Amino acid sequence: MYKYREIDKELAIFAKNGDKTVKDVMDEYDLNPAQAKSRLKKLNLEYINIRKPQKIKESHLIIIGFIKKEKRTILEIMDKFNISDSRTRYIIKKYGLTYNKLTNKEFLRNEQILKLLVEDDKTYEEIGNIYGISKQRIRQLAYKSNFKRYAIRKVKYTEIAKEILLDIKLGMLYSEIREKYTYAVIRNVCSRGLLSNLYTDFISKRNTTITKKYKETIARKIIESSDSELLNPNKINGLSNIYRIACEDGFKRYPKIGNRNKGGTFEDKKILRYITKKRDKDGWSFRRITDKLQRLGHKTLTGKVFDTPNVYYKYNAYKKNKYKRVSYD
Repeated sequence: MYKYREIDKELAIFAKNGDKTVKDVMDEYDLNPAQAKSRLKKLNLEYINIRKPQKIKESHLIIIGFIKKEKRTILEIMDKFNISDSRTRYIIKKYGLTYNKLTNKEFLRNEQILKLLVEDDKTYEEIGNIYGISKQRIRQLAYKSNFKRYAIRKVKYTEIAKEILLDIKLGMLYSEIREKYTYAVIRNVCSRGLLSNLYTDFISKRNTTITKKYKETIARKIIESSDSELLNPNKINGLSNIYRIACEDGFKRYPKIGNRNKGGTFEDKKILRYITKKRDKDGWSFRRITDKLQRLGHKTLTGKVFDTPNVYYKYNAYKKNKYKRVSYD
């Protein structure tokens, strides 16, 4: 024991100057190979083996290069070089190689997952649920395999976008496009910037058609119309919606009439004052005021002849608004 303590001290000093071989230690301290190695290992000192470097077979060189390039599973190495499991493990152990320690079952599962990623439109989460693993694990497998799903799908959705544009040119309705491609596919195409929002585009076209029709005819006839351009993507119900769409497009058939939902009236001030005077001061009935306005040739802002309900409404609206005419500016 004392002898080894003295050797260890001298080895620690000697090791600072450079690496020692086992042979150096053996010659200097008269030790056998086993004793020399144990002393160096105990002191955590590096040593150079006295054995001659191994000659690597050419067939092994190819296998070693294949394993070192990327960590491979045992099954992959066996399939690539047509060698047995025991031979593969022997080469790995002999040359101190590291490999992917996936079992054969896991390797086959990963192959099936990668096939699904390429051929199917399922999400990572859906594929993970099939095999009982997390979507993060699926993402890791895709990344290790250099699988870029976004790039592959972009090519696919670019072709779909071209088909959709062709269908629109051929006059296909929005509902028919939805049935043909499904909402999910259309959403993916639009989210990638390959198409603008289809629903918004169809609504914009429909509203433009409604405005054109409204310039030529009345709103009720537009609602009753069965023209496909007015039903795409959906039908408009209610006269107020026709008026709203036309106003948003910058067309007002009666520009001096504003939003009646806010209350008040947009009638001419002279007419409003005449109605109020005859009703409040002279005590006339609404029927008598209406007849008088008709005889004088007055008409409403929409160009229609005054009637009793119209006069009644304008009188009450004017009074409720504290005898002020509502501005349409």
